[in-house]
Amino acid sequence: MLSKPAAERPWSLDTLRGAKKIRSQIRRGGRPLRIAVGIVFIRHGMQRLFGFPFGGMDHNFLTLNGIAGPMAFAGGLLMILGLFTRPVAFVLSGMMAVAYFAAPFRESGNFWTLLNDGEAAVFYCFAYLFMSAASGGVWSLDRLLRRTPSGVASAKWTPYSLSVLRMVAGFLYIQHGTEKLFGFPGGRIDHKFLTLHGFAALLELPGGLLMMLGLFTRPVSFILSGQMAVAYWARWAPRGFWRSLIVGEASNLFLLPLPSHVRGWWWSVEPRPPFKPKPQAQRASRLHGGVGRQLRKLVDNLTGAPAPRFSIGGPRNFYHSSPGSCLDCARD
Repeated sequence: MLSKPAAERPWSLDTLRGAKKIRSQIRRGGRPLRIAVGIVFIRHGMQRLFGFPFGGMDHNFLTLNGIAGPMAFAGGLLMILGLFTRPVAFVLSGMMAVAYFAAPFRESGNFWTLLNDGEAAVFYCFAYLFMSAASGGVWSLDRLLRRTPSGVASAKWTPYSLSVLRMVAGFLYIQHGTEKLFGFPGGRIDHKFLTLHGFAALLELPGGLLMMLGLFTRPVSFILSGQMAVAYWARWAPRGFWRSLIVGEASNLFLLPLPSHVRGWWWSVEPRPPFKPKPQAQRASRLHGGVGRQLRKLVDNLTGAPAPRFSIGGPRNFYHSSPGSCLDCARD
C-alpha cells in the first residue's frame, strides 16, 4: 500500500519537516544559553562547598541550603559539558522551583520577583525546563558520545518550553521597566532617559510586553540582549569576574534570554510559517540529478499519458494518483 504524501498526513511535530527545522534551530540557539547558565549557576555550588569565591560555606547537607551546594556544583558542571543534559536539567528545574517557594516566596509572601529576590530562581527554573527538552546540542559530550535521548523529556516539547521561557523572561523584564517608569512594584523612579539606567526603562517595558506576546521576537530579543551586555560591562564587569557573577547575576542571566534567531514559537502572536512540502517530482529530480525529469518526458512521449511521479524510495517505487500510471503494473 502506498503511503500518503506529506501534505495529507496528520499535523504532527514528528512528521512536519518545518517543526523539525524549528527544533534544530532552537537546539543550536540553546548551546550558548546552556553554557552561560551553567557557568553562572556553578558559582552557587562552589560557594557552598568550598567557600569560594567569597565565603558562605554550608556542609549541613540535611538542609535545603546545604544539599543545594553539591547539586548546584555537579549540575552546573554537567550543564557546561553538556553531559546527561536532559535528566540533569530536569532535576535542576525542580530544585529551583522548590528553592523559590521555600525561601523567597515563603519568607516575603510577595508575588513580585523584583521584591522577594527570587528572580534568579524563577529564571533558572524555566531555563532548565527548556534545556531538559532541547538537549545539549552539538557542543556537548552527549553528542560526542552519541548517547540516546533520555526518556525524562521529549524533544517535541522544545518549542512549548521555549515559549514558556520567553513569556517568563518578558514578565521579569516588565517589572524592571515599570519600576523605573512608575515605581511599581517597588524601587525608585528614574526618568533620566539620557542615562544608561533611565534609558533602560524605555527598552524593558515595551520589550518585555512584546516578549510575552511573542511579537517581533527576534529583533526584540536581540536588542534586549545587547542592552544587558552593555549594562554588564559598564556596571558589573569592572568589579571583577567572580564578584560580577554575584552582584550582576540578573544581567548575566538576561544577557541570553532567548536566541535572537528563533521565532516566538509556539504560543505567540507571530504566525507560523506555512508548511509547504515540496512536490514528489521535485524531490526526485533533485536526488537523481534530473534523471527522473528526463525519464518522465520519455514515458510521456511514448504513452501519451501523464508520467508517474518518483518517490524518495528510488526509481522503482512510483507514487501515482491515477490507475494505470505505474510502469511496474503496466509491465505485469
